[in-house]
Amino acid sequence: MIKQVALVFLFCITIISCSTKTVKSTDASSIERHALGKSSIASPQAEADFVKGKKALKKGNDAMAFKLFRQASEQGHAGAQNNLGMMYSLGKGAPKEEQKAVKWLQQAAAQELPLAQNNLGMMYSLGKGVTQNDQEAVNWFRKGAEQGLAEAQLNLGVMYHNGKGVTQNDQEAVTWIRKAAEQGYAPAEYNLGLAHLEGIGAKQSDQEAFKWFSKAAEQNHPIAQNNLGLMYFNGKGVLQNDREAIKWFQKAAEQGYPDAQFHLGIASLKGLGLPEDHQEAFKWFSQAAKKRHGGAQYNLGVMYSAGDTVTQDYQQAAQWFHQAAQQGYADAQYNLAVMYYYSENSSEETRQEAIKWLRQAAKQGHPKAQAALEKLVLQ
Repeated sequence: MIKQVALVFLFCITIISCSTKTVKSTDASSIERHALGKSSIASPQAEADFVKGKKALKKGNDAMAFKLFRQASEQGHAGAQNNLGMMYSLGKGAPKEEQKAVKWLQQAAAQELPLAQNNLGMMYSLGKGVTQNDQEAVNWFRKGAEQGLAEAQLNLGVMYHNGKGVTQNDQEAVTWIRKAAEQGYAPAEYNLGLAHLEGIGAKQSDQEAFKWFSKAAEQNHPIAQNNLGLMYFNGKGVLQNDREAIKWFQKAAEQGYPDAQFHLGIASLKGLGLPEDHQEAFKWFSQAAKKRHGGAQYNLGVMYSAGDTVTQDYQQAAQWFHQAAQQGYADAQYNLAVMYYYSENSSEETRQEAIKWLRQAAKQGHPKAQAALEKLVLQ
């Protein structure tokens, strides 16, 4: 069975290029203030250096971009200060120095540049270059959010959802996430979809979840694409449609998202919306398994154990079962226990390993593991 993914909220850190994509306003001057804060008082030379720095950054010339942003920053250009801070934070164009990153972000944030306020909030949230402080993170996220920056609105919503730096409040979390989503910010659209899907801070509504996942998926958000595929596959919030499900799984899988790769593996293995093709299933399971997807690792173990499209190899099977078992995958724990118990080199040590894995699977309610454990213990 293909399952829904767990609720996950996202943070983001941004280097700006004076884009106003997240601003919806017909007032050009207000857009400029939103993007640049007080940096409009910077000299024409500072602005020229900033523009040249953006071009250098776009061309991949980090060293030149760093030099130009620093020149503009020293003249008080807030956008350059933000970008210089982020280059220090990421180690782009100069050695990574998080304290210097914070210094420049603070200067830009003091000029009310919303992206710098958001990025400074992230530094406090992660404890990079400063002592970790959730209250300060919330303070800066709120400043950026109140200026309408979608990234900051989402991050403020995350803090409310997690109860970090503020009293936990899912309704308030969704209020801020919705503000960001309504600006077309894909991570917020995805999170708003999850809130409606799970009924967390918002009315449970499969139709609303489908709507917001669709918006994010159209912007190539891989997790939203995967979730949209799940909704088509299960007929939640939309008419059941295997072909549409596969289309969205493929889009997410092509971006390397392991859950989608696993779902394509299951679809190929069982002929769900695709022709049954075990070689194709093996391909997708292999890609997802390399990214530590427990379900994919388990299915690879099954295929190696059965010699399904590959040469039968119990050692390979055991290795994949073991990796999946370590991630808490009950079927893998049970299969690994069986392999230990019936090992050619059976010993008291392998018997104890079998019992260990049976116990872990049994704790998760695995009926075969529970029965086998009871039988072994009574021996």
